[in-house]
Amino acid sequence: MHFGIGDTTYEFDTTPQRAAFRTDLLTYLEVSRSVPYSHATPPKTTRVPAAGSGPTSTEQKRAIRDWARTNGFRVSDRGCIPGDIVEAFEAAHNSA
Repeated sequence: MHFGIGDTTYEFDTTPQRAAFRTDLLTYLEVSRSVPYSHATPPKTTRVPAAGSGPTSTEQKRAIRDWARTNGFRVSDRGCIPGDIVEAFEAAHNSA
């Protein structure tokens, strides 16, 4: 038997010893409505970076990587640029 409360679905085997539970549920079933059974899980939310939270253009990313290497930071040729490097780049260029 499957039943759900809130966001959690439960399952247990029905046996003659658990007949009382099924009888108790009938009280609630009388005032409930049926919904299709679904194995689907709710969609996961995705994190959207805040506006201005990172480099936006290819040219800007290239400039940050070049600056980082010149200033002794280790940075990959591709992928995300670590936040501390972006912050250091911005601090160096905002104070200039």
